[in-house]
Amino acid sequence: MKPFPGQNDHAMENVKKFTKLWKEQGANKCTRAILSGNMWGHISLSCNFDNFEQLGKTRHFFRSHSNLKHMINDGSNLGEIIKENNYSIVENY
Repeated sequence: MKPFPGQNDHAMENVKKFTKLWKEQGANKCTRAILSGNMWGHISLSCNFDNFEQLGKTRHFFRSHSNLKHMINDGSNLGEIIKENNYSIVENY
């Protein structure tokens, strides 16, 4: 997420709300970060899960969460979502 000028603190608060939801739904670790380099000032959120089943259950929850659209709209007023990337690490493969 690239916060709009003057919206950094509000944008980080919004990301904290998403972090709480991801953790409540099964993420075992969530990391919020302020990026540097060519994405200076952007906010990143990364979540880890124990397995694909838990990730799938969490994604299902987010697709059906009634307040999620409101949270996304709040976020879009605070900044621009630049990229959404998903990656998976499979150990012992």
